[in-house]
Amino acid sequence: MINPDSDPIPFETKIIDHGNGSTEIVRIIDDDNLEHWSKSNPLAFEASIIWLVPIEDQPYVRVALIGNAETRRGKLLLNDGKRRTVGYSKLTADAPRLGIDQHYERRMFYIKNNDPQSYNEEPKIAMLPVGALDPTTVLPTIRGEPPQRGIYKQLYQNFVDYMTK
Repeated sequence: MINPDSDPIPFETKIIDHGNGSTEIVRIIDDDNLEHWSKSNPLAFEASIIWLVPIEDQPYVRVALIGNAETRRGKLLLNDGKRRTVGYSKLTADAPRLGIDQHYERRMFYIKNNDPQSYNEEPKIAMLPVGALDPTTVLPTIRGEPPQRGIYKQLYQNFVDYMTK
């Protein structure tokens, strides 16, 4: 599930198959990896990532930072007919509440209806959407990397070229 080409992660993970099609990647915290933890990391309080669908063949996901989540661990869903939630983060028990409303800040991963569902589908775009991530590189506290597999490597390069003109 984790991209072998990405940098080594500073902690261990455990993968839990929930049997309903969802998978959870849990960050294992111990004394050895606490030296890599920093409260200043905006994702520092992520305990796990829940994938609601298999992501191994998903070319990319989009990410939204939800700043008004009412719970640390509950489902975050966005099914408005144009976008569909494919994953979300769960937070640690000591995650701070933010702002006057005292909500939590969590990541939600989604795809749009016209986004490719697998590597077998021909992309309908000339470059990747801003912030697109390879879901196999997303971990708790780890942002993730742009897609670098198949044709999506070229689409990412098209995006970089466009942004640096």
